[in-house]
Amino acid sequence: MLIRSVLRVAALAAAAALALLDWLAPFRPIEGAVPRQAGPIRLAVVLVFDQLRGDYLDRWKDLFTDGGFKRLTTEGAWFANCHYPYSDTVTAPGHASLVTGSTPSRHGIIANDWYDRSKREMTTSTEDERYQLLPTPAKQVRGASPWRRREETIGEVLQKMRPKARVVSLSIKERAAILLAALRSSICYWFNVYQGGFVTSTYYRDQPHAWVTAFNKTRSADAWVQQSWERLMPQIDYAKYSGPDDVAAEGVGYLQGKTFPHPFAAAKEKSDKDYYYAVANSPFGNELLWSFAKVCIEAEKLGRGPDPDLLCLSFSCNDIVGHCWGPDSQEVLDITLRSDRLVKELLDYLDSKVGRGQYIVALSADHGVCPIPELSLQLGKKAGRISPEILSSTATQALQS
Repeated sequence: MLIRSVLRVAALAAAAALALLDWLAPFRPIEGAVPRQAGPIRLAVVLVFDQLRGDYLDRWKDLFTDGGFKRLTTEGAWFANCHYPYSDTVTAPGHASLVTGSTPSRHGIIANDWYDRSKREMTTSTEDERYQLLPTPAKQVRGASPWRRREETIGEVLQKMRPKARVVSLSIKERAAILLAALRSSICYWFNVYQGGFVTSTYYRDQPHAWVTAFNKTRSADAWVQQSWERLMPQIDYAKYSGPDDVAAEGVGYLQGKTFPHPFAAAKEKSDKDYYYAVANSPFGNELLWSFAKVCIEAEKLGRGPDPDLLCLSFSCNDIVGHCWGPDSQEVLDITLRSDRLVKELLDYLDSKVGRGQYIVALSADHGVCPIPELSLQLGKKAGRISPEILSSTATQALQS
């Protein structure tokens, strides 16, 4: 079941909840869709591709494989005309809204971070001083938990109705993993750049799972040190499908450069942290998460228990790449093509491990993104940038007077 990134948040929550109860959701199927094979649902999977804008699936569909995004659109329901009923469409509110079916005014996650009047300082959506990260990173950072989220999620509903069900949430971003997870999830992990491995919080458990410790020891995130991010399909005209490779407003990432290829060696030479940030700012961070997820599925035997399980996977790297190079960049085109192939690999894997027709997948983004103003201007559209000084000085002076 595919839900485009511009979505009415309640749709996904309702769809996943109904699936977990093994009911047939009353959605209108796409013409010619293949009906789901009969059988109990053993695993529900919520896939989030951070900043996967809704138009990408139409814009680049000719470049997709048959078993990835196309399979979701042909075998499931596709919500193509939906809207966010709130203003700040960023990562934390988006993830919280997806699994609660409510808006920031109700679930309490109003932004990624905001000013805490009681503490007189900025705070993040998941920050919690009462807990620590596990394994403890070398650099002291504040702990985390979902305590600010006020509404229950589909994970809580599932656990109430099916007590032996497990709710698993994995991501590169801390806030994505935590805000998708149920309050009583014991399997909630995210990537930490200070360690180059996956961590959790003492909110969830006292020690990391043995399979997590074993995975971290493999140093899988170090696999790309001597490599560069090259185009996946060099035989096609990337400029035709996206835009020029060199745009003045584009970023350079973590010493990765503005244009293809994007090396990792320079970031590694600067610091391990910069290297791990660079991995997250590339498609390989998504590959790292998927490798971690497969180990989790195997170790925890997800989809093979007495009750159906819920797996939440949030692929964060599309968002990081989009912020760096922009939505009309060749980098975003490339990571979207790679995401399509990742979805194919994921579906093929679930076919094999869980059984075709024995799982259900809901895919969405947490938010979209607007074009780079410079490119909009080239197209004759009204666009521009607002100087930060308007907020930092001009507005302050006006309020004071």
